[in-house]
Amino acid sequence: MDYLQRFEGINFGHKTLNERFNRTLRQLAGDPEGSINKACGEPSQSKAAYRMIANEKLREETIISTHRDVTLEHIRTSGEPVVLVPQDTTEFNYTHLEHTSGLGCIGSNENLRGILMHSAIAVTPQGGILGLLGQQLWIRPEEERGKKRTRKQRLIEDKESFRWLETMEQAESGDHGEAQLIHICDREGDIYEFFDKAAREGCLFLIRRTYNRNTGESDKIETYLNSQPSAGMYQGNSIYL
Repeated sequence: MDYLQRFEGINFGHKTLNERFNRTLRQLAGDPEGSINKACGEPSQSKAAYRMIANEKLREETIISTHRDVTLEHIRTSGEPVVLVPQDTTEFNYTHLEHTSGLGCIGSNENLRGILMHSAIAVTPQGGILGLLGQQLWIRPEEERGKKRTRKQRLIEDKESFRWLETMEQAESGDHGEAQLIHICDREGDIYEFFDKAAREGCLFLIRRTYNRNTGESDKIETYLNSQPSAGMYQGNSIYL
């Protein structure tokens, strides 16, 4: 059974919508870089795809939860003892759609408009993609711009960076079989509350450092790491331990 077949069990509460979703999914998968019109081929198919997108029963939550179920099954059946879970944020820039409502500010330029998406995917250490484990989409209101200056005075739950903790929790939920998850974040994920939550819940992680934090002893983390023996070396496409 291929990956797309596993979405045949998706249920939006309407048989025709379920069938249209799976047909459109296959069409888009056949030409992932093409437009909807190009991927669907015939005008009637494109029109049907746009009707599906406009259908209120086509819920983001249903798509993501179904995708998660497929991913969890892939993890359980992969036999992988370790599964890597990188997470990061993507900006969809729709600034050119001047008459489109419902967009929020993105980036550092006050004129940019779009949608934000934060995702966590499951991959094998060899780079094989197992699927999606967590995803959030949101619009950043204009009044949120500039709040970075007051981040130290606000609770983590009131910050946009809380998504890193929520996504880790979402990825950890469900049945992963015998696999051990390792969460991977870039420098934006260097958040004390993330470390605290991961430590309390026994989650493993690898995060690119931004801050020279205390280690809990007398040393800073940079001093501590510099005093440790090398665990290995990466050169070209090879890793030497």
